Amino acid sequence: MTVEQQIPRPAAALRQSYEATLFEVLEAAPAVFRIGDGGTCIDAWLASVGARSACIITAWNPFSASTLPEQNHARQQRLLASIEAASLRWLPAQGRDPSGEWPPEPSLCVLDMDEHQIDAWLQEFEQYAAVVLIHFEGCHLRWHPGVTL
Repeated sequence: MTVEQQIPRPAAALRQSYEATLFEVLEAAPAVFRIGDGGTCIDAWLASVGARSACIITAWNPFSASTLPEQNHARQQRLLASIEAASLRWLPAQGRDPSGEWPPEPSLCVLDMDEHQIDAWLQEFEQYAAVVLIHFEGCHLRWHPGVTL
């Protein structure tokens, strides 16, 4: 899929789900983030892992369509191989529904990844959005380049 192609607009309920999700980094410097978080807690966490920014991304459930576990695992392994091929540091992470209605979704927290790479992987792995943590800017969603909100 190219940037010029439009992808289906995520429904309002899906956008609200992203905003309610708890994004958890599971190792090294465990932390929990929500969209809209900002301030010194994110800056301190980034400093603790020696990074200027971080991106929590997954390859599971392309465009939020339920996918078989074995396909999700294979997609996630491809994403991990891409991260390692780019020589980027990463930590295991997950997106967790605070209400418990859906199971945690395995993710990867990639440190100091540039915006072009985020966009490329959003396209390659067919994800609506990734979570971005930036020093002085806080926690926000970076939508797939083909998404029109």
